[in-house]
Amino acid sequence: MNLKKEIIQRAKEKNIDPYKEPFRPSCLSINSSKYGSFSDYCSKEDTCSGKWNDNIFLKAVEFNNGGRPVKYILLK
Repeated sequence: MNLKKEIIQRAKEKNIDPYKEPFRPSCLSINSSKYGSFSDYCSKEDTCSGKWNDNIFLKAVEFNNGGRPVKYILLK
């Protein structure tokens, strides 16, 4: 299963709208290391590691004190 499909499936199970409600990978019980980094799937304007992937379907919406993304929303 790819990451986007897993996010949609797990969000549905937890009654979360991943397009509107910011989520942490752990909130959806997703092992983020299985897919590399969630920030890889953000635009390069959002995260530094976004430059490594052209498949953009996440947006970082909350960052920790070190500037690393901790919460995301799914892009339509």
